Amino acid sequence: MPDTHTTTYEDILYRVDQGVAWITLNRPDKLNAWRGEMDRDVRAAMRVASDDPEVRVIVLTGAARILREPGIFQKQNRPGVSSGAASCQRGDTSCSR
Repeated sequence: MPDTHTTTYEDILYRVDQGVAWITLNRPDKLNAWRGEMDRDVRAAMRVASDDPEVRVIVLTGAARILREPGIFQKQNRPGVSSGAASCQRGDTSCSR
């Protein structure tokens, strides 16, 4: 029996293969623009993956003809916005958090 299973959602594809949960944003015609349905689907898939004892890793990716930066998961340094520890470098003892 293969170590693979899939679940159906509206805006994402979800599958588990050999302990890896793959969540793929699946609105390539809209460049995977985030909307309420996608938010609901991603959160639900993350819960399913988190509750699955066979899942060791969760990969979030997108089905689109272009590659976008993963800014949604990174703090961005923007003028006038404090980003806390984002400006600290490893080994920098003068950096306050």
